[in-house]
Amino acid sequence: MTITAIPQLAFTTNAKEAMTYYATILGGEVSFTYLKDLDPTSAAPDLVAHAVLTSECGVTIYASDDCMTGGSDENIGSSRTDVALVSDDHGSVDHLTGVIEAIAAEGTMVCPVSVQPWGDLFGCATDKYGNTWMVNLPAS
Repeated sequence: MTITAIPQLAFTTNAKEAMTYYATILGGEVSFTYLKDLDPTSAAPDLVAHAVLTSECGVTIYASDDCMTGGSDENIGSSRTDVALVSDDHGSVDHLTGVIEAIAAEGTMVCPVSVQPWGDLFGCATDKYGNTWMVNLPAS
């Protein structure tokens, strides 16, 4: 049996913007299902009910807007999400470093990608939407 965990990012009203941004960093494509696709009479038809980013490196991320309240909540950030990208391919160092640097360019660098005391290559940045991204490459 194989079980896969996929992060589900929550946004107030900007899931489309965020997922499009993540696709520029990770590569890949995003598909969107809007509230109007599910309910043509929705009071907030352009909110994202479900988005799927399938990246070129095999990462899948889900996201949605706050469809339960029609995007009226001022801050959904209390349900902040951390996304960890882990690889055992030592050829992916440049890619993982590029991801963290791109996220930090419009967000905040928390820990530049470097060898940590536990031996792994690790880096971490918070994006402009408040989600923290970590990359890890275990020591060989």
